[in-house]
Amino acid sequence: MKRFLLFLSIILAAAAPAAAAKIEVRNDLVAKIERLNPIFGAYSSEAFDLPVKREGLPSAKTKENAFNVIRLSGVITKGDTEKLKALVNKLVQNTWAWALVLDSPGGSFLEGIEIGEYLSYIVSSQDPNLIGVYVLNGDECLSACALAITLSTRYGELSDSENVRHIEAGGRIGFHMGMVPDKVADQQAKVSDIMNLTYDVIASYMRIIIGGSNPPELLQEALKHRTKDSFFYLTASGEAYDLGFSPVSKRGLSDALSSSALPMYKIAQMCSKLVKISQLHIDSVTQDYLGFPIANGTVNDYAKSKQGRVFLGSSHSGEHCLFGFSAKGNMLIEVLGKQAKAPSCQNGKNATSEFCAVDYDLTQFASNGLLAEINGCPGGVFEPIKSDGGAKIISVKNLMSMNMRSEPSLSSRTVAKIAKGTDMTPLDCAVSDDNQGIWSKVRAGSKIGWVSSRFLVTDYSYDWLENR
Repeated sequence: MKRFLLFLSIILAAAAPAAAAKIEVRNDLVAKIERLNPIFGAYSSEAFDLPVKREGLPSAKTKENAFNVIRLSGVITKGDTEKLKALVNKLVQNTWAWALVLDSPGGSFLEGIEIGEYLSYIVSSQDPNLIGVYVLNGDECLSACALAITLSTRYGELSDSENVRHIEAGGRIGFHMGMVPDKVADQQAKVSDIMNLTYDVIASYMRIIIGGSNPPELLQEALKHRTKDSFFYLTASGEAYDLGFSPVSKRGLSDALSSSALPMYKIAQMCSKLVKISQLHIDSVTQDYLGFPIANGTVNDYAKSKQGRVFLGSSHSGEHCLFGFSAKGNMLIEVLGKQAKAPSCQNGKNATSEFCAVDYDLTQFASNGLLAEINGCPGGVFEPIKSDGGAKIISVKNLMSMNMRSEPSLSSRTVAKIAKGTDMTPLDCAVSDDNQGIWSKVRAGSKIGWVSSRFLVTDYSYDWLENR
């Protein structure tokens, strides 16, 4: 009891005063959740393989009450786990499957851990009925809530299809450590009680790290934030995917990436990004020598010239990347670690010098979200492109002459013609439903407008490509 009373002085460090948690049935969210698709690691399916012409796509069909949705919102306090259990037990008598939506500023770390362990127990059971834990667009899950969603997993290395911890584009999860608020910081408390709480929080992180569900970098980042207003935020980006979560979106970022006019240079970039965010082992050799073969021209022209369906490229650090095309002209892509056996090149080619045709069955789609990651737009949010050394790149150039448009759409009016190799300053980004997928707002001289991101490269990369 003493331990819990002490904890009450620590539990709300992540949140301003707010109403206690509300745990309620929200089946109005069923249709929204059913329309969410993974941004990374989506497996080949007819439903995901969008046609090259994206206009007029039908909405996803929803079977009413195929599962229940429970939403937990507000400050997490003692007893919330039991309330959640009672509601779940009541609902599953009629509809077995359910999903949990979280929107909380935090609260009791101990209760957050208990909620997470309850969810983990369900996910790890022989007949799990929890289809997913979600932080939706416009919502946030902070502090104790972040620990709850992190713990809601089966421990061990997870495939993309097994991961139930989802962040929708526009939502975010915020991590930090427990701390004592200023108004009670000078009051006396038993050091053993404070340390016990710290040990509980650290032990929870260590379970998921040792179990392989999340990498140790998650705890390392959380430990950097020790005040009530300081958080390590994760959004629906490659960083969240790298740290063990499943970014999702309704459209746009999760759409299959069209191969239309996509330069081969972008394939090499996407391969390197996937190695970095797919939880493959990254050692010093990978850090120093990661890089895939670069070729000029578009991927479609390259495929025709090499007369193949699937192509393999290998990094000098030992990783492999394969790309190909779906039935409807979208990109398929997959990366393999150093220990994986890669298929052999046809015609005796060397996969470290150029992508070579191979016999291989690709099953995973590239997405607009992956293209966004390599164009300074992670999760659909503008972020200046950085070099490998971390310096910000304030200039990009275009691989070919192109139109600058008034809006991020092929149907918007042309405001300028941009010559090949023009210096441009990126200002913003946007996700679209057309073949381009990702657009960049740029300044080129006195002109400001939108250009397709797939044709842009950083200034130093452009010079390298031109001198090949």
